Amino acid sequence: MSKFAPLTTFFLVHIATILLVFPEKTIASTKSGHWEPILIGFMLEWILMWLYLKGLAGFPKMDLVDIFNKITGKWAARFILAPLLLFFFIDVCVILRVHSEMLTVTFLPEYPLWSLALLVLVPLYAAWKGILTIIRATLILFIICMPVTLFSFFTSFGNFDLKNGYPLFDKTFSFMTSADFYSSFIAHSGFLFLGFIPLYKYPILKKSKSIFLTYVSLLFFYIALVYIPLFIFGRETSSRFQFPTIISMDSIDISWIMFDRLTLFFITCTLISVFVYAALLLWMMIQLIQKLYLISSIPVIVIILAISVVALAGFLPTWNSVQVLINMDTWFRFYCIFAIPLAIFIMGMVKRRKLA
Repeated sequence: MSKFAPLTTFFLVHIATILLVFPEKTIASTKSGHWEPILIGFMLEWILMWLYLKGLAGFPKMDLVDIFNKITGKWAARFILAPLLLFFFIDVCVILRVHSEMLTVTFLPEYPLWSLALLVLVPLYAAWKGILTIIRATLILFIICMPVTLFSFFTSFGNFDLKNGYPLFDKTFSFMTSADFYSSFIAHSGFLFLGFIPLYKYPILKKSKSIFLTYVSLLFFYIALVYIPLFIFGRETSSRFQFPTIISMDSIDISWIMFDRLTLFFITCTLISVFVYAALLLWMMIQLIQKLYLISSIPVIVIILAISVVALAGFLPTWNSVQVLINMDTWFRFYCIFAIPLAIFIMGMVKRRKLA
């Protein structure tokens, strides 16, 4: 396995979360200066990730669950990490339901949404096989997906009207009072998986420089996925779209390629990155359940998760119900991306002082 494979997983996980509802929520959060909420969220994740990695470095042979088990005890760990388990569960239901909706809107209008929720079987199989399988697969998937995704982005430039990006500033920071801004933080939770991989197994993750350089490269995607629909349609129009980036890709007309719709390849690559993220979420849920809540075999846990995810993701009746679930998940998300990194950082600092 390439030493860069864990970094590729980190990259693809973020791509999956950015592609999810981030463009829609960010565009809706403000009428101007969309780079401001993008940059604030980006910098905030940077700080939280630094604290997280600093704390994890104090326990190089332990994962997140083991750290809490050792420091706080099993019952306290169950209580503290219960919101994380719930966050992962809601997250995997949301991403599968959103992408099921995306497929029915763009290519499969005649298929019932509940049947498309069976897409969970692919990431469930990967989660069953374990983290090594997921990490190895991401390198191949990255090589397949990235050229197509970047090609889609660059071909959209011909449709740009840069005037649609004005005004450049939101002087009142009005997005800070918008629920959509906080819902967009679903794109800033991808770093949590680093706590489930003991650092000694993947030496490259000990090098903060490698992780942060990978993270900086993601800034292009955060900006591109918001500003492509803005530059093509303007804020007023793109804010009405359910999937603004997908609609933007569908507006591209390239006569010199043999395929009528570039959107097909863009959505395929999107779905692949979502499979990686969903597999990772399910694998982390398996780790949490097995170590804290249910001492059982992985196949039993996988069956329970499959039934639960399909039940929730497949039978959400309307798109509004999906939005309600995303908004409800915001509370768990903020707990997980703030409280858990801070707790790990404090425990790591305390351990270092004791050793000193």
